[in-house]
Parts: sequence; C-alpha cells; structure tokens
Amino acid sequence: MGYDIQEIEVRLKQMNAEKQLAFGLSLAERALPMYLAFQAETAHLGTAQVFAAYASLWRAMETGQWRDARFVEASDCERVMPDSEDFDSFYTSAAMDVVAMFCGLLDFINHRDAASIIEATTLQFDTIDLATQRLIGEYGVNERDPMVFGPTSMLSQERSRMQADLDFLEANQASAAELAIDLRSRIWMLDYRNTRLIRLPSLSTRSKM
Repeated sequence: MGYDIQEIEVRLKQMNAEKQLAFGLSLAERALPMYLAFQAETAHLGTAQVFAAYASLWRAMETGQWRDARFVEASDCERVMPDSEDFDSFYTSAAMDVVAMFCGLLDFINHRDAASIIEATTLQFDTIDLATQRLIGEYGVNERDPMVFGPTSMLSQERSRMQADLDFLEANQASAAELAIDLRSRIWMLDYRNTRLIRLPSLSTRSKM
C-alpha cells in the first residue's frame, strides 16, 4: 500500500509544542476506539493504564502544566502491551499500536520532542496499512474495493483527517488554554471518539466475495 508522511512531518515541525500535542491528541482520540474494540473481543487488561495516559495528555493540554501532568509513566503503558501470540482478534495489532502511541505521547509531554508525534503519526498509518493488507489477503476484499482503494479507502480518509487537523492548527491563533477548548469542540463535532479507522467488511460484502 505505502504512504509518505514527509509533508505532515514538515508541517508538524513548524508548530509549537502545544499545537504538536493537539495534533497528537487528535490521533489518540481516533485511535482509542480500536483499543476498546480489541478489549471487547478479548480478556486483555490495561484499560486503567491507557486511560490514565489519555488523561495525562489532556491534563497537559488543558492546564499547561506539563511537568506535573502525568498520572502514569510510559513504562506503565508498556507493561500492558498486548502480545500478538496470545490473541487472534482482528484488532490485536491495532491495540499494540495504540499502546505504543500513548507511551510515545507520554514521552512527548516529558521531552517535547516532535519525533514522538511523528512516530504516533507513523503508527496510525501502520495500523491502517496492515489492516488493509489483511482485508485483501485474509478476508478476500477486492483490491479495488472503495474501503481499501482510492479516495474513500481507510488510509486516504485518515490522511485527509490529518491534513484537516494540521489546517485547523495552523490557522488557530488562540492561546494555549483557548486552543484546548477549541480542540475539545472540534473532536466532539467531528465525532473522533466514534471514528472507525479500521473495519471489517460487512457480512453482505463478504457474501459477494
């Protein structure tokens, strides 16, 4: 499949840390449902650690007190990383990427290194790219199916969301505190918390394969 994040990386590096964190949070909001989907299908634990990381990111965003924002450390996140050999859920790899993303974003509020945000971006694309390959290779989805090909593909749709997030952040001239409010409104209006970044084909679609 393939993807190139060079343009996204260049734009991110031109932003201040608050806007970089806002971009990372936008990624995290869309990624979190995949972790919940994985947990719904398995007995894997880790909700507390992942949500503590999520709360830490929002605390840093909302208060600006980055040094004291963490409810949990990256090492705590790492301990709840699923093992791919233990689960056969379609969402296992996605859940692993989500945990890795949250660990990296916790590192970002420690060090403010844009590399952590760029890595989160790469993980998001990796998740969708692998799901696309599996849908074609294991589920028999046609390579030209709109779900995996062209502007309506899962990968293209997420790239468009990222580009729109960058447009929003570049245009936003609010203070850090106001940016947090604007970001919350945007996430709610765009329904990021219910976004299906990856999905299985419907039963009716599978019956035609």
